[in-house]
Amino acid sequence: AFIEDCYAKISKDATTASSDLAKRQNILKTFGALLHPIQDFYSHSNYLELALKSNSAFTPDDLPLVDWKQLTNSNVSATVASVRTGFFSVLELSSRKQALAKVKSDNLLIAGTDYLNDDDYNKLATFDQRIAFATNPQLSFLHNDLNKDNAKTDEGKTPSMLAGKSLYDYARSLAIRETQRQWQQLETTVRSAAGDNADKLIDQLKEGN
Repeated sequence: AFIEDCYAKISKDATTASSDLAKRQNILKTFGALLHPIQDFYSHSNYLELALKSNSAFTPDDLPLVDWKQLTNSNVSATVASVRTGFFSVLELSSRKQALAKVKSDNLLIAGTDYLNDDDYNKLATFDQRIAFATNPQLSFLHNDLNKDNAKTDEGKTPSMLAGKSLYDYARSLAIRETQRQWQQLETTVRSAAGDNADKLIDQLKEGN
């Protein structure tokens, strides 16, 4: 819904943006706003772990992008593996043990699930173990449990033995390809709204002015 709302704003601004700098700036700001969660999705959810569980031979460049229209909260359960993110409310806490105590006291977990205890979490060492952990429907996750923002996080540094790439490499490739896909959607939206001025407007947006 957020993505669709952003494109609706872009479409509205695009009707006259070729002759209005403020509206061109609005388009770029709105596009940046929608890219942030779309890019973060791949490094902050277990989407790619679910894909690798189904096919461990996927390389970063051929793992499919998400179908946004298929995502729905109604798919989340404690019995069937589904796309999940971690809870973000404990980022300031220094240890996982402290974070677990906080989320449990605040009752931040998916109904019917629990968090992996700190001792068992620290035993996760192999690719297969990390994938099994991140795709376990009986677990809720902390933000850092799934974080693949860089190649130094617990999940990000996990290497695929078949592809020879880390989970960070997968997340980064997906984010780049998703950005390219969204730019194509931006151009499609602009062409639909701007009419004869579409080519001019797209060039202006590419140049940032």
